[in-house]
Amino acid sequence: MGLVFKFPEKPGAAARLEIIKPVIAPQVNTPTPLSGVSDMGIPESLIKHFINALWVITLLFWPVLRWIMALDVVFQAVRMAGVTFVAHFLIFAAVTYFATNYKPENY
Repeated sequence: MGLVFKFPEKPGAAARLEIIKPVIAPQVNTPTPLSGVSDMGIPESLIKHFINALWVITLLFWPVLRWIMALDVVFQAVRMAGVTFVAHFLIFAAVTYFATNYKPENY
C-alpha cells in the first residue's frame, strides 16, 4: 500500500493523507522465444560454428595479415585520409582484438 498526500485545492486548507491500494496490471501471455534460435531465425549453433571457423582462418593467416593491415594503416596515416584512416585503424584494432582475445568454447 502506498501513502498519498492529497494537496488541498484551496490555499490555506490542510493536506489530508489517504492510503491507496496498488493496482496490479493484468498479465499478458507473451510467446516464449525459441531456444537455440537467434532473432533472425538462424540456429545459434550455426552462428557459433561460423564465428569459430572465422577465428581459425584469421589465426592461420594472422602473421601475414597483421603486417599487411599494419602497413595499410600506416599508408593511410601518411596519406592522412581522415575518415578512411580512422576506419582502417578501427578495423585493424577490431581484428587484432578478435584474434588475441576471442576464445571459442570448444578449443
